Amino acid sequence: MGITSATRFVVTCAARTGSSMFTSLLQSHPEICCHGEVFGWRVFEGFKGINYNGPISEHRKPPIVDKLVQLRLDDPVSFLRDFVLFAGEYKAVGLKFKYEELSIEHFTAVRHWIRDNRDIKIVHLTRENLLKRYVSQVIATKITKVFNTWQEVPPPTRITLSPEECEREFAHTEQRQERYAKLFSKHDVLNLTYEELIADRDVKLTQIQTFLGLEPTELRTGMKKINPDSLADLLENYDELREHFVGTRFELFFD
Repeated sequence: MGITSATRFVVTCAARTGSSMFTSLLQSHPEICCHGEVFGWRVFEGFKGINYNGPISEHRKPPIVDKLVQLRLDDPVSFLRDFVLFAGEYKAVGLKFKYEELSIEHFTAVRHWIRDNRDIKIVHLTRENLLKRYVSQVIATKITKVFNTWQEVPPPTRITLSPEECEREFAHTEQRQERYAKLFSKHDVLNLTYEELIADRDVKLTQIQTFLGLEPTELRTGMKKINPDSLADLLENYDELREHFVGTRFELFFD
């Protein structure tokens, strides 16, 4: 029947905020079931408990995957409530739900269901350096197609971004952060930044485990950072961008 008093939680975030690393750390806890992006385009890869015998492909996925994908299409609230957030014998169960997926019109009822069920705890993961987040997103989505280090890591890539597109992206990301902070403001919320997690990992992981009502233990992940830390190593026009943002609140994004 499962543990009826299990903690249910949602990790909400933008892309490229360290969310894959963070959720893999949570998944290493023996009493946490943390699903990935089950509302994303690779639904069957994010659903924990579905195992594969060989490389993942449309021809090798377990038959139940088609049923889950259809349920997500027909009744996404039931998919979330009855399957994704079913704890079984775990003491905490949750998922990663990125802004992009939360914003899909088909999942409006899901947003409202989470909003209305205030026992669901929210971990709001953000990245202070919006420029590094955007650079990472452009490299991953438009160039390397590598999104985490379970994949083969390519050599560092340099890109060029215009000041105008950076400004648009900063504004868009901040708007979504504010939107979902407001949507879940009545919940028990833990706000966490990528920078905090990197700088003080043990303290922050203890904090999150306590937040989820669990006894803290050592959490581990095999994931590693893909891109270099220095923006100057990633941006062809680093100096141009830095000069453009001097005197603005965004100048802190530059090394």
